[in-house]
Amino acid sequence: MEFISFWFGGVGLALTATIIGIYTQESNPLACIPFIIMFGFEIALTRFCFKTESKKAENEIVKSFKARIE
Repeated sequence: MEFISFWFGGVGLALTATIIGIYTQESNPLACIPFIIMFGFEIALTRFCFKTESKKAENEIVKSFKARIE
């Protein structure tokens, strides 16, 4: 989870810097495209992959406790 936090922070910072550069007309507007794609990938990765893996882990923990209680 720490990696995702640093990834979000780094890409978000780079995207913000690029947007500021576009606003001040110091950079090309096409420079935003890779950062937007990476940001979208991060959201998809966090939303779908992390949720499914956490559900699997939760089910394993519940099975483990049920086996020990019964």
